Amino acid sequence: MNRRRFITGVAGVLVALPAAGPAGSVAWAQAQPSTQAQLQPSARETGPLALFVPAGGGGGGGLERLAQAIDMSLRETGLVADPVTAYHPGTAAGGLVQFVDRERGRTDLLMVCGIGMAGVAVMQHLAVSLSDLTPIACLITENLILAVSVDSPFRSLGDLLSAMRQQPDAVSFVGSSLGSTDHLLVGMLARHVGISGRLVGYHPYVGGVGAADAAVRGAAVGVVCSLGDILPEVNVGRLRALAISSSQRLPGVAVPTFAEQGVDIRLANWRGVFAPPGIGVDSQADLVGLMERMVAGQAWRARLFQYNWQSSLRTGEDFARFVREETNRVRSQISALGLI
Repeated sequence: MNRRRFITGVAGVLVALPAAGPAGSVAWAQAQPSTQAQLQPSARETGPLALFVPAGGGGGGGLERLAQAIDMSLRETGLVADPVTAYHPGTAAGGLVQFVDRERGRTDLLMVCGIGMAGVAVMQHLAVSLSDLTPIACLITENLILAVSVDSPFRSLGDLLSAMRQQPDAVSFVGSSLGSTDHLLVGMLARHVGISGRLVGYHPYVGGVGAADAAVRGAAVGVVCSLGDILPEVNVGRLRALAISSSQRLPGVAVPTFAEQGVDIRLANWRGVFAPPGIGVDSQADLVGLMERMVAGQAWRARLFQYNWQSSLRTGEDFARFVREETNRVRSQISALGLI
């Protein structure tokens, strides 16, 4: 079983759970505020390594899936014998603040996050952002799906959009954090029907965990989340997928795009890994090299296929520039869509 530990964060204890692997019991414990010694990350070629998931609390969301994929790929390729993964049980904003303020200079720690964190920082008016981190690698891109309960009267995207036009306050959505790509997509739907994004109810779930269940229960009309969160519920008949945010239909995913239904929405959620600030260029290069070796392996390629992820490798200055551009884009979109 993979080792998982607890470290204390700004919002409380970091929950540590087993990754996808052999079944086993979960050990629950507590530790003092995080230090390199307390995390005890495992040895690798360039030193020990730990993964930090800033939101979701180990509940199975997209960031956790990526952390598990990195964990298992590093193990199977022999790059890291036994990495540690820690989960922040609170909000994504709290996880980001902790990573910047408490972990500065650590060369043995990577935060797993993506463009959603840029929106979270804007919506929460945080003093820190992705640009304060040390960029290591953008790894994957994942599309979003809009779905409703299988019992919903809305049989198509057109039905749902008509209801939003006629009575926007009666149509609500669930998804991941405020400012996430899920939230942005809801704002784009509102713009398409000619209303402000603030008129449409949106209820965030930390890391998107539990959002699909909320839609099934009828707590909201629709759910917007990453493909990996929604497709399993569609496949077992609990949710009905209305549209996917890709530019064209994906192989093996029988969901029409927004574009083919007359709605100009093409949106994707990229995710990757960042080191804390202040680690130095040599340490950054070591971590970049580790990720490059990992993505070249068969273990990583198998997980891209498993999760319907698209490989989106960017490293170094290319990734840093991309993060700056994406942060500016998200800030502008949040304002233009009337979400803040």
